[in-house]
Amino acid sequence: MVNQPLWDGRAAVRIVAYDAGRPGYIDNLRLGQADVNAVRTQGARIAALIAPRSGTTLSATAITQDQTAQDSAVFSAALGDYRSDAHAPLPFPNRFNLLSLTAEQTLPFARLTATTAVFDWDSTKYIDTTLSALLARRQGLYCPRYNGLTGPCDAAQFANYQGYIDSILPVVGHQPMDVRSVTPEPRLDSLAGGNVGWTLGAFIEDRSDSSVSSTVRVDEATGLPLDPLAPVFQRSSGVDLTQKALYGELSWMLTPRLTVRLGARRYSYDKTSRSQVLITSYINASVAGPESLHRSEASGWVRRATASYGLGDHAMAYVQYAEGFRPGGVNNTPGLDAALVAYAADEVRNHEAGLKTTAANGRLLIDFAVYSVRWSDMQVAARAPNFNFIANAGEATIRGLEVEGQLGVTDQLTARWSLNLIDGRLTSAPKTSRFDATGDVGDRIPYEPRVRFAASLEHGVQVGPEATLRSSIEAAYIGVSGSAFDDDDPYYEQMGEFWLLNGGVSLANGDWSATLRVENILDDAGVVWAASRPEYERNAIGVQPRTVRLSLQRRW
Repeated sequence: MVNQPLWDGRAAVRIVAYDAGRPGYIDNLRLGQADVNAVRTQGARIAALIAPRSGTTLSATAITQDQTAQDSAVFSAALGDYRSDAHAPLPFPNRFNLLSLTAEQTLPFARLTATTAVFDWDSTKYIDTTLSALLARRQGLYCPRYNGLTGPCDAAQFANYQGYIDSILPVVGHQPMDVRSVTPEPRLDSLAGGNVGWTLGAFIEDRSDSSVSSTVRVDEATGLPLDPLAPVFQRSSGVDLTQKALYGELSWMLTPRLTVRLGARRYSYDKTSRSQVLITSYINASVAGPESLHRSEASGWVRRATASYGLGDHAMAYVQYAEGFRPGGVNNTPGLDAALVAYAADEVRNHEAGLKTTAANGRLLIDFAVYSVRWSDMQVAARAPNFNFIANAGEATIRGLEVEGQLGVTDQLTARWSLNLIDGRLTSAPKTSRFDATGDVGDRIPYEPRVRFAASLEHGVQVGPEATLRSSIEAAYIGVSGSAFDDDDPYYEQMGEFWLLNGGVSLANGDWSATLRVENILDDAGVVWAASRPEYERNAIGVQPRTVRLSLQRRW
């Protein structure tokens, strides 16, 4: 990293370049390969700022990053920690570029800020579809299609279909994807001072997503695609999204202790989804046909209101109400029930109250908050044969408590802690068998731990005229969560309920510093995500195993 002032301090530039490698820790037993999920990340960013005259600032940031994960971090818990039996490597190469431009100008009555961001992300996703193909082979669901029949297959036709499946195994899904967006946003803010402040702004997003999904054969020995240009199935899909919004906020200091803020946002969006199956599949529900187009649009308001009250010089209490939404849309999923093609926008309404306080001459800081969130028409990940899609799964209420604190035990020793308690449950649920992401009233929201706790101790001591020795120890607990609403679901998996312990020591002397850090000292393969399907049992992602990091830094 280089940070350089220019033009008598009226300009500056910062240039950063990096090349990072993370070792793998997943072993693929089927392919006889060890540590397959290594990640290589290379990138650079440049930031420049110029203040040509008082009250005017121009800045720009450009970022580029190229990353390749050599294989998935998912392992099969039935085989043991960090062990996989995938039929092929599942790399994830991706690259993004971001350009952001900002201009700020102080006017006699306000400050004008105009920003524009241009984003481009290209990636290729690989999916192990061999298990889905083997399931289709056993069930014979698409045997009539392969044999050109309108009725069921006889024994010879079924054997013929199974022979076809055997001839293409193993197979992977090969999915190049591209995301591009342009986001301009002008904003006016009142100048500091006075009892009243305000903000007015506008927001526009023009975004396009596109992908081509293919199923391709892979080499049985290496797991590498034989020819991505010769797929046994292919479809294209894309989404064009335009969002627009006008927003404003007013803050008013009613008394020296009481401040009220009111804000509102008027939004609208227009979303068009398109898809086309180009090559018929005989292992899933996709049949070649013309392109389909679906359009969804909506507009509305979201609001926010906050009141804060000073309790003396060292405490502040607040209450807040806030709303939010996520656009609806349509699923580009072959063979999906017509009633599930479109999904509605989901909305949240949050009520929150909290207290921020300091004591003991600033050595003790405590933040406390309680909240209740109502989540309507919640969008969830559901599954049709061989495909995931988005569905609305009713309404939930999420209640929680957050406590964060810091205590300067001595001038050299500092303690920090945080506690999060969350209880998210369905309060209404549609009764349907059309997708697998439903539950009953009172069921917990999947993949959300009930308890998160973290605490740390940091100690620093002077060991020389310019030398400082620092040490730290951190502990974190992740509570229980489940993979589905209904814990009686045959594919329900439990995860969480583990501790992480990290620690390290660093020595800084003048312009030099060295750090030794150990993460996951207990080497616990705590599961943070798990899922089961008809094709597989308890695929999981665990925390990274015990890792030792040694870093050396020199500053000029």
